[in-house]
Amino acid sequence: MKQTLGNLQTVLTAAGTSKERVLKCTCFVRNEADTTAFNRMYAEFFAPGPFPARSTLLGGPTTLEILVEIEAIAARA
Repeated sequence: MKQTLGNLQTVLTAAGTSKERVLKCTCFVRNEADTTAFNRMYAEFFAPGPFPARSTLLGGPTTLEILVEIEAIAARA
């Protein structure tokens, strides 16, 4: 999960934007048991806010190694 958020940071930087400019995230969490940990890491990543709009769906990634997938829409300057 932490790796997914790190990857998001890398992609945002490469696109010339930042986590502060993320408008909406769609999050796919494979296992319901992982939602509490994911919510904590997500909140830490986007702290202190404001937080982007978010949809979270259970199930998501079909590859066994992937626990979380995030699609993000961000503004660029």
